[in-house]
Amino acid sequence: MQIMGCNDCHTPQYGMKGGAVPESQWLIGSEIGFNGPWGTIYPSNLRQMVQDMDEATWVTYIKNFKARPPMPSYDTNKISHQDLKDMYAFVRSLGPATNNVPQYLPPGKKPRTPFIDFNVQLPK
Repeated sequence: MQIMGCNDCHTPQYGMKGGAVPESQWLIGSEIGFNGPWGTIYPSNLRQMVQDMDEATWVTYIKNFKARPPMPSYDTNKISHQDLKDMYAFVRSLGPATNNVPQYLPPGKKPRTPFIDFNVQLPK
């Protein structure tokens, strides 16, 4: 999970703290949005997600997952079945964790949370 960079977005403050976030706070989703032409997405609570899935469902879900940028679903779709099973087992081992992650906002809706702006600005 660390090598894939999952914590970078799905764990609050992970990057800003250089990874020094207790494992108990890993992968709970984030209120920091990613805003661009696609709207605003928020990193989901992966720990809660896997609680509602069995291993086979998780593997199928990730293998077929399509997401808005900047989530690299084109890369996650290529993870081996064994690595996905290992990821599932690890995330499940962390246990459920509640975190109210904001819902997706369509293009044109202004986020009320902190967000990273992915709207390309061309020089004048």
